[in-house]
Amino acid sequence: MATMSRGPIRYSFDGHPFMVASDLNRIETYEDTRRMYQGVVDLGVKMAGPVDRERITFDDEGLIVACVLTAIYPGVFLSEQGGPVDSRGFYLLRWPNVTMVQTSSRPRPAV
Repeated sequence: MATMSRGPIRYSFDGHPFMVASDLNRIETYEDTRRMYQGVVDLGVKMAGPVDRERITFDDEGLIVACVLTAIYPGVFLSEQGGPVDSRGFYLLRWPNVTMVQTSSRPRPAV
């Protein structure tokens, strides 16, 4: 958190296997982000895991990282997805991820 930008922050979990239905898609500030990560830590989730097929692009405007993330998450993260999930169990998940960081304060054109 000490190295995270204090600038505009936007999270989008479109297509993410379990975060779309949560309040996480309303994160817009440093404080919101800090609360999100603290909540994950409070659940005992380790935020680090293997990163495969990593591709990084950067320039003066920002940074884009595309990869496949792997992590072990508690079933409580998955229990509202409608499938047979043990909310007390743990699950190994792998999913494609794209992270974009805008370092310039210049507005970006709409896509």
